Amino acid sequence: MNSPAPSHQRVYILDLLRFIAAFGVMLYHYTWRLPTVDHLGGPQFPELDGWTRYLHLGVQLFFIISGFVIAFSAEGKTAGQFAWSRFVRLYPAYWLCLIITFAFCHYLWRPHFELSIRDGLINLTMFQAYFKVPHVEWAYWTLAEELRFYILVALLLALKQWHRMLAFVAVWMVLCFIDIFKHVPLAHYEMALDQAPFFAAGMVYYDAFKRGFRPVHWLLIAVTAALGCKRFLDWSYHDAIERHAVCSPVVVVCILLSMHLVFIGIASHKLAIRKNFALLTMAGGMTYPLYLIHNRVGFSTIIAIEPVMGRWKALVLTCLGALVLAYGIWKFWELPFAALLRRMKGRSAGQPELTKPVPM
Repeated sequence: MNSPAPSHQRVYILDLLRFIAAFGVMLYHYTWRLPTVDHLGGPQFPELDGWTRYLHLGVQLFFIISGFVIAFSAEGKTAGQFAWSRFVRLYPAYWLCLIITFAFCHYLWRPHFELSIRDGLINLTMFQAYFKVPHVEWAYWTLAEELRFYILVALLLALKQWHRMLAFVAVWMVLCFIDIFKHVPLAHYEMALDQAPFFAAGMVYYDAFKRGFRPVHWLLIAVTAALGCKRFLDWSYHDAIERHAVCSPVVVVCILLSMHLVFIGIASHKLAIRKNFALLTMAGGMTYPLYLIHNRVGFSTIIAIEPVMGRWKALVLTCLGALVLAYGIWKFWELPFAALLRRMKGRSAGQPELTKPVPM
């Protein structure tokens, strides 16, 4: 059995995985999804078509990472503390990226952007999916899934049932299995069943990382992997019919199972980055704003500059520009704003200011 992981330990390899996932999703949008599948104009990249069409699986990698990280972050917290930590982590960068995206598209990309200022204001809550309001940025659909997951975790904490996390995962997967044969309306929406196998897998891997692998972990890993493949293949099948976005089921399954192999290595402490590097911290920090800001703003930039410099230079410069913008948002907005919120929270509670960053 593995020795327990210390509660303050940061899993540095997750920073690298986050960045790989975000950069992959960005390439997927720029080179395949938006020009080829969603037909928004701009240059196409048939030379990359055979592999960039699979980079949207970076989103599922995000969800597995999220399951691991949220289980790590929730450990030892009350529901209120967990909710506050998620607010501080998510909202500062989200607000700025949303405002930039809305202003950019409202004034410069009107043919493809019809949201009102009211829609934009509702998007500031991050709960627009609950109000049936369109997302300012298409990629924000994942935030709705994350929020549903966070609500479930907060509920477990509020009920003081966090020690039964694996039992919760088992019940969650039973609902997923039932939903394959008979739609479960309320549970399907409120319990995020579409992406539940990926969140649940991350939670299981965290528990194994902390306590060592036991038979129950292997059983739950097998179930989450099978249900995750089933869920994603069903989605890919409908996407192929509706948008002619065809992906090989064999390749999809191989990629998804490879993600599980990576996390088995992480949970067993055999795959790790033992030392922190400034570049690694920066890459991990940039990931969230990069995901939030790259889509509409980046693709419209490619469309604008491609006639002047050609599609390949336009792609490279836009990717670099998105990285620089994401770095600026993280370094000069997200970090100071989050630190300010934590100081305000500490003062209002009469607590000393915390200077150390949270582990995740």
